[in-house]
Amino acid sequence: PSYDLSPTSVMFNPRHIKFAFPSDGLLAPTLKQTIDVYLRAANTDPKSPVKQIITAFFKGVPVDWSFQQGDTRRVYLTEKEKNWIKNHPTIRLGVDPEFAPFEFINENGQYSGYGADYVRLLNERLGLNMEIVPEISWQEVISRLQDRRIDVLPAAGYTAERSSYLRYSTPYIGFHRVIISHIGNPFISGLADITGLRIGVQANSSHSGWLKEKGPLKIHEYDTLAQTLQAVSKGNVDVMIGNLAACTYLIRGLHITNLKVASPLSSKRQLLHFAIRKDWPELVSIIDKGLASITSEESERIRNRWTAAGFNVGIPAEIMWKRIALLVITASVLIGMFWAWSLRLKREVSRREAVEQELQEAGKELENRVKRRTAELEEANQALKTEMENKLRLEQKLHRSQKMETIGLMAGGVAHDLNNILTSISCYPDLLLMKLPEDNELRPLIQDIRFSSRQAAEVVSDLLTVARGSIGTRTAACLNDIIEGYLHSPEHKKTVETHDKVSFTTDLTPSKTTIICSPVHIRKCLMNLINNGAEAINGPGEVFIKTELVRHTESAPTTDGLEDGEYIKLAIIDSGPGIEAKHSQRIFEPFYSKKVMGKRSGSGLGLTVVWNAVHDHGGHINVVSDKKGTTFNLYFPASHEQVSLETSDISIDQLKGDGQKVVIVDDEESQRFIVGKLLEQLNYSVHICSSGEKGIEYFRRNSADLVLIDLVMSPGIDGKQTYEQITEIHPDQKAILLSGLGDCSRVSEAMELGFNSFLKKPFSLVQLGLAIKTVLSENGKSA
Repeated sequence: PSYDLSPTSVMFNPRHIKFAFPSDGLLAPTLKQTIDVYLRAANTDPKSPVKQIITAFFKGVPVDWSFQQGDTRRVYLTEKEKNWIKNHPTIRLGVDPEFAPFEFINENGQYSGYGADYVRLLNERLGLNMEIVPEISWQEVISRLQDRRIDVLPAAGYTAERSSYLRYSTPYIGFHRVIISHIGNPFISGLADITGLRIGVQANSSHSGWLKEKGPLKIHEYDTLAQTLQAVSKGNVDVMIGNLAACTYLIRGLHITNLKVASPLSSKRQLLHFAIRKDWPELVSIIDKGLASITSEESERIRNRWTAAGFNVGIPAEIMWKRIALLVITASVLIGMFWAWSLRLKREVSRREAVEQELQEAGKELENRVKRRTAELEEANQALKTEMENKLRLEQKLHRSQKMETIGLMAGGVAHDLNNILTSISCYPDLLLMKLPEDNELRPLIQDIRFSSRQAAEVVSDLLTVARGSIGTRTAACLNDIIEGYLHSPEHKKTVETHDKVSFTTDLTPSKTTIICSPVHIRKCLMNLINNGAEAINGPGEVFIKTELVRHTESAPTTDGLEDGEYIKLAIIDSGPGIEAKHSQRIFEPFYSKKVMGKRSGSGLGLTVVWNAVHDHGGHINVVSDKKGTTFNLYFPASHEQVSLETSDISIDQLKGDGQKVVIVDDEESQRFIVGKLLEQLNYSVHICSSGEKGIEYFRRNSADLVLIDLVMSPGIDGKQTYEQITEIHPDQKAILLSGLGDCSRVSEAMELGFNSFLKKPFSLVQLGLAIKTVLSENGKSA
């Protein structure tokens, strides 16, 4: 009866009789454990009730029920459970002093109610010593329970919030949760009618937790149930939620006459449990066994002792009469409809042949509909097939993009180390040339070294282009101007000389629309694609360069991935034999090349540079190839900004300083040495620190006009952390960030701290001097 269950007839196979529990039942594990204990004990005792029932069944004789006259209150406790009771001589109970009739403190200061009677029975039957903690409020009980100064609540309802720090026994009593309202309020049928009303509830009660789980309601919490009832009586709230027995018991005790039970919230009873602290699962099992030993007669005696007559909850008389009248009218209408239907049925019998004819026609119509539906399904299947093909194509594209990104990360790491090495190789020639006279025979050799180092830096720049996000400063530029500049460059003239049978022609749009780009990388794209086109032609042929302003829409079949808008399209078309289909999906992979190694642009890196540069500019590239030739279409977002002006050449004398102090923080000895020498040649006072920690220690005792900090240093802190701590000592310290990583995310994060400038390795003497001169002339930091 604690679970609102009613007995029914049962059919079963006597060979396999089991107790079964809901798989997600809250109390199923505890019930199973308790029943298994009794069954195991019964199976070892030949005189047990279970053995007697089975024996009588198979013998076909009446069951001797005399075993029921034994001690039904016996509790089977395991040795572990007995030891647990011995080790816990006192169990502290927390009670609600006003939760009558379930539990309360009476006028004599004694613990009374359902809970008190069950506690006394369990203490006697289990050998427990459960004692209440006296003279504390319900709010303090909850507070002490959460920090384990109280162990058990004897009469607690389940809430999700409490389950985080409590375990629950099987329920031993239940009550109905009801809505209490002022007697003058209109009819209320349930929770939906009070959603917009002010709802009173006792704080930290199961009703409070239940309401909070129902969503946004206007809840007003009070410390005690009496305060909550008085708030409704005085009109401070519109209704309150509580259990029927406790509310009616207290309403009589407070002599409140203007309240009524408006409506039950559910036909199911809300159950009360012993709630036990989370770390005492043994006590849950012990109490469950004790509760199971309490007979129905004992439970009934306790219930009769405390249960008072409740309020009658029902529908107002006027509404009941209206519903009865509606029911009578409905019944009359249905009876009339039945007779009308009977007369109509008789008439329909005479028209049977006509109906059969209509059925035949309907069958034909159904057949036609089936055919049409079949055709529709075939179309849907075809559409689904097309969608799956598109999905497969997008997945292949994503796989290629991820593969390119992985290779790019590797290239970025290699490029960082090479840039550190090239900084020394490219800067030493600058130092030597400054010291050698113009007529010295070594100058041409040193200039060749400098030129070779810059070529090596260009290769590293290609690697950094492969590492996505490495493109540096971008400016507004006219794509046509970049194309014209490249076609008149020495590099292109050499290409023309090498491929003297190939003609290079253009058709450039007259539009002056610009693109936001890194001109160096756009120039590299041109060089790689034009050279590839020329090398693909055997004998006479043509490489055609075309630009045009286009508007992209989502329906464009070859530019998926682009947003709607204006783009400058660059097309480079060659008349070569085309690219085989088996190679077309891999031409943008690094080091994938069908050319002979050692020839011009035969390393397989050129098209990878093109692919990464285009995508890092927010653009798109696609390739169309057949036996008549190959077309590379590049799309760049159009801009209407003015073309940026280039700076003029600056002499070394213009870059020299006035003896300002510059601190170098770098973990590479060769880097520190060469940068220090360059600064000395530029007339700066130099101090060198070999780590971020040493740099911070220097600034604790000294100051400087400028600090140069390398981003990647190990072991120890990196350049970003070093600058953060230096600015804590000198908030306005000017600083330049050095790195061989290029414009990656780590550089961007560091620059956000307030570095005045960024200088990418390798750099020349002019680049270093210009950066320092610019920063020292600034007032404050740059953003």
